[in-house]
Order: sequence, then structure tokens, then C-alpha cells
Amino acid sequence: MVGIKAAVLVAPEEIRTEERPEPEAGPGEVVVQVEGVGVCGSDVAVYRGDRAARLPVVQGHEAFGRVVAVGPGVDPALVSRRVVVEPNIVCLDCESCRSGRTSVCARKRVLSIDAPGFFAERASLPAEFAWVAPEGASEEDLVTVEPLAVAVAALRRADPPPGARVLVLGAGSQGLLLTLLLAATGRRPVVVDPRPEALALAEAVGAAEAAADPRGLAPFDVVFEAAGSARAVEAAIEATAPGGRAVLVGLAGEPASFVPLRFVRKGMELVGSIIYDHPRDFRQAIALVEGGLKPGRIVTRRYGFGEVGRALAEAKAGVGKAWVSIPNGRG
Repeated sequence: MVGIKAAVLVAPEEIRTEERPEPEAGPGEVVVQVEGVGVCGSDVAVYRGDRAARLPVVQGHEAFGRVVAVGPGVDPALVSRRVVVEPNIVCLDCESCRSGRTSVCARKRVLSIDAPGFFAERASLPAEFAWVAPEGASEEDLVTVEPLAVAVAALRRADPPPGARVLVLGAGSQGLLLTLLLAATGRRPVVVDPRPEALALAEAVGAAEAAADPRGLAPFDVVFEAAGSARAVEAAIEATAPGGRAVLVGLAGEPASFVPLRFVRKGMELVGSIIYDHPRDFRQAIALVEGGLKPGRIVTRRYGFGEVGRALAEAKAGVGKAWVSIPNGRG
């Protein structure tokens, strides 16, 4: 039987190129010829063994490509259309989903962790989670649509009032996308990151000011923690003004400490923002790219299909977004 090539994580920090069965489009599904996949911090955590996953697994979830087959119940007109993948497959039936909070769906399947991802020549997924790509968008823009949806959701949940002072802690991919989105909506934030190169990129995509340390800066009405560390969480709470809101977007795995009394006296809010709610935030991300927003401005590195392990190993070493190109399903 003809199979496909896939980059498979078989053990922490060990990627092998293997042949796997050709994916099939079941009822309500499509098969996508993968063209590109972004490298996400969650991919890196699984690659390093810092986040649990059932190995072996095909990683990669920030994907785009072309539909090559559709299953029963799917419009055949989708064949040959370019699509962007929404990789968090939610049940749409649990209490959270019915209330519109699909981001916390108890039955959610994450493609690349709970099911095969997209560091492969082809992959299948439910058609409802394959979004027709904006016409004329660059490959770099398409590979950043999914993380842009994360930023869209975080901004919606933060709901900064007009004229609010906004701080972004961390100028990794998510912090940069938040900066880009905030600037595009008329809210130019202050961005803090210890790396000069990251701060330069933050200023290039819309930061009003860049600093290596939040201490000494005025309190902020809204603070986005996008660094994913306990220290950044503590700094976010400290930097939030009375009555303000701190939004945690990063995935810090270690305990953070703060004095509850100071938190309560501020009358501030602490909001956790995990991924996005289907379909509203992904639809908005697609619409923003259609309207001219270019999230691909944060992309700085491109790897070939045979370099998936290298891309994951080097992800934390550089600034901006890295992605893996899989031209014509091979590379």
C-alpha cells in the first residue's frame, strides 16, 4: 500500500522520518496535502519531554495546505482549495461548548498531541475545522493564522477600554502577534522582553515602547503575560493598575507567588486565556488576514521537511516565528 512520509517524535528530542498509512477522508472529513506548519511552543514542550503526550506522535498543528479528498457529506468543491487548519477539535456538545466556551471543552482533541498532527505529507481532519484560506495571503501569513486566533481570543477576553495603557510581557511569537493585533486596533502597547533582538521586532510590528524590565514603568490598565513563566506572572500582577486586568496567555508550568492582600486591594482581575473559542475567534483571524493584516511579519526562519527535528531544537534560540515548508507534500 502506498503510504506517506511523516516526521515522528518517537522519544524526547528524537525525530524519525517514517512511512505511515495514507490518510482517508471519513464522513465529514477532508484530507489535506500539507504545505507548511508553524513551530509552536507547545510542540517544543512535547519534543523536549516537558509536556506529556502519547508517543510516538506526529507533531505540528499550525498548518495549511490543499484539500485533496473529501469524505461523505462534504462539499466536493473543497477539493484543490487551500485551507488553514484549526487543530483543536471540540465536541460542540458538552456544557462548555454549548455555552460558547469551546476552549475548555472537556472532550477536545488536539491534533499533534491527542491525534496525529501535520509534520507529514498529508493528514485528515473534520471539514468544519479546515478554513478556506484568504486569497492572496502569503505562506508566512497562512502559517500564523492559528496563533493569531489565540491573540484574537486574548484581546477579546481582555477587552481594554479606549485609551487604556497596555503592557505585553514577552516578545515570543504570541507576544509579537498580540503586539501586532493591538497596534492594528489602535492600541500600541509597551512590550517587555530581556532580548534586544526580540524588542526590535516588537517595535517593528507596532510596539509604542520596548523595555528589558517592567520595573519602573507606570501601572497598566491591561497586562498580557505571554512569556510563560512564573516570574512573568508575578510581574504581570505587579504591573497591573488598580481596577485593571491581567490576562495570562503563556503556559507557565511552575508555581507563582504573590501576596493575595495586595491583589485584592487593587480590585484587579486575573484572566486565563487558553487558545480560542470555535468558531468565532478563528473566523475573526481569517477575516483580519483577508482585510490586510499580515501576521507573517513575525516569521523569521524557514526549515525544510527533513529539518523538523532541527526546527524544534532551535525554536527557543531565535526570535520570531519558525515554520517548516513541505512543498508538494515533500521537501
